[in-house]
Amino acid sequence: MSAAEQAWENAGKQQHAYFLALRIERAAWLRRTRETLWDRWGGHCAICSCELPISHMTIDHICPKRHGGSDEIHNLRPLCKRCHEELNWHDQCLGALLLSWIVAHA
Repeated sequence: MSAAEQAWENAGKQQHAYFLALRIERAAWLRRTRETLWDRWGGHCAICSCELPISHMTIDHICPKRHGGSDEIHNLRPLCKRCHEELNWHDQCLGALLLSWIVAHA
């Protein structure tokens, strides 16, 4: 194997190790965040207040990331899957209405 091929292979291994470390760090952050949110909300959905096993909890961004929201704990809340799906559906409907209004008034 030439020196260039060896360098290329080593760079690939370093990149793989870097991205693996990022995935592990992200998984640890997500686990801590889920536990913190679950504890803060007493194991209940932030919208309907149903009891929420941590294994069924979804994390909602109060201000969506696409609108400048962050992953900071103050912008997150625990939701049951039903509430999260309904919230996303309403968000999509409002987005479609807004788009149709903009097109109509352009």
